[in-house]
Amino acid sequence: MNANLILYTSAIQAACPEIDLQSLSPIDTGWSSFVMEARNVHADQSWIFRFPRRPEIVKELEMEIALLPHLARSLPVSIPQFELIVPGQDGRPAFVGYPKIPGVSLDSALVDNPGAAASLAEQVGEILTALHQTTLPWVVHRLLPLRTVLDWKRHYLDLYQIVRQQIYPLLTASGQQAATALWEAFIRRRDHFRFAIALVHGDLGAEHILCDPVCSRVTGILDWEDACTGDPALDFVGLLQAGGEEFVRQVLASYRRELGANFWARLRFYTKITTFYEILFGLKIGDPLWTEAGLLRLQGFLYD
Repeated sequence: MNANLILYTSAIQAACPEIDLQSLSPIDTGWSSFVMEARNVHADQSWIFRFPRRPEIVKELEMEIALLPHLARSLPVSIPQFELIVPGQDGRPAFVGYPKIPGVSLDSALVDNPGAAASLAEQVGEILTALHQTTLPWVVHRLLPLRTVLDWKRHYLDLYQIVRQQIYPLLTASGQQAATALWEAFIRRRDHFRFAIALVHGDLGAEHILCDPVCSRVTGILDWEDACTGDPALDFVGLLQAGGEEFVRQVLASYRRELGANFWARLRFYTKITTFYEILFGLKIGDPLWTEAGLLRLQGFLYD
């Protein structure tokens, strides 16, 4: 057992003596948090514990703590409810715990029961409509600032400069040209920035959408630390990756909000640049495996 795992186990034991430590197991898949699962011996229920991996993630966790109670009242689906918020020595949250929401990831559900796709898509469309129509009180916006469309464009201009500085040196000359064409085709089109700003999940990958494939039901939406105000098309990226364009069209059939001009062009751009995020993350944490895997995937996107 590594040092971090011992530290996290001890912290859980101190905060929750009713947790069966024999059942404690790591779910080490997140970029932002180290996640562990355990069973409450006094109830037939599993718990999820999340520990921020880096100091800057604590700010995102504080935003989630403020945001989730309001979302729970607005969305027609379960979301994590932090019943345990353990402060660190500085008074800021050291980790949180919540009862596990049952279900498998959306992509697994679509594989396990392809016939459930239409029903799941309809529910996802209704969930996204409710999310993108949600208005939040000022107390939440202190931690989750309101963006304008101009702010959104500036964000991608800044990200483009970071990509040029950090990733371009890793690309061939032809790779740099293809990357430039991809980014500038998005940034230079005015109609790519004609949409109504909405509250978005920000990282709605298939692994964050839990489903019951047998009952054809969406059971939960996880991991809200990247929630922000921005382009609602961003929340369709994971749906496109999990189910393809046909699944996205099924979701759109029950979506009740205007998505603006060039929705599909914006969606395809956001989908392609996920590989740039992977490479930047690998460079940030000094993990060559992340960086190399991202570069391999990037080659396919740049030349398709």
